[in-house]
Amino acid sequence: MRVPTARTGAVLAMSAILLGGVAASARAGDTGPSVATKLPSVTWCKQTNGLMRQVWSTSDCRPGESKYALKAGGVGPRGLPGATGARGSAGATGPTGAAGAAGATGTTGAAGATGAAGPAGATGAAGPAGATGVAGATGATGATGPSDLYVDSNVSGSLTDGVPSVLSTLTVPAGSYLLTFTGYATGATADGTLSCQVTRSSAGTATTWVQPVQVALVTATTQPGLSLSGVLVTTGAQTITARCAVIGTDASVVAPRLIAVVVGQVH
Repeated sequence: MRVPTARTGAVLAMSAILLGGVAASARAGDTGPSVATKLPSVTWCKQTNGLMRQVWSTSDCRPGESKYALKAGGVGPRGLPGATGARGSAGATGPTGAAGAAGATGTTGAAGATGAAGPAGATGAAGPAGATGVAGATGATGATGPSDLYVDSNVSGSLTDGVPSVLSTLTVPAGSYLLTFTGYATGATADGTLSCQVTRSSAGTATTWVQPVQVALVTATTQPGLSLSGVLVTTGAQTITARCAVIGTDASVVAPRLIAVVVGQVH
């Protein structure tokens, strides 16, 4: 084997340092992208141009090349840690993860106790009186109510020549009335003249006529009928009286009847 030249020796020395560093790093438990494996020796072939190339230990060099075997030296001391490199730029944001499952619903808390009632507030001042509303429309006229009927009826009344006689009488309260008097004359002993009228009076007032006097001829064979009617409107109680008189004979009036019917209004 030829003796290495100074250049070849430098290459071998550098290879020994590198192999020693690799072996020391492996023994120190260094782990990186790959784990260094300790080599027992490195084989080189020196080319005709003076450059060295590494070959397998079992490979032969080419014609004209010299073969060298580099034995691994002892492990050198571990070098100082290198300076920390500059911080790399932030990586791209990763995709959003899937939403987590919804948590269980919490239990409802117990209801709080009801607070004590506050004191009653002071009574506010009375508000102003509202404006008077408009008058409502006049309602429809109600149905006519029942009428009161006042009646005085007798079997008969005797008449003496020239003497007026009261045959029927009624007392009615204030109001409006329709008045009627009926009957018929009989029992005349001679021809005579019968006259009847209805009057009204109140306490402290004089008697006044209610309707005109009815005059009829009576004889022994005739029985003239009586039918008088009139209207009374009064603001106080009144006494209504039916009177008849006969001249020239005596007679009587059969079934004299005085009626006063209350009416709603006289027009």
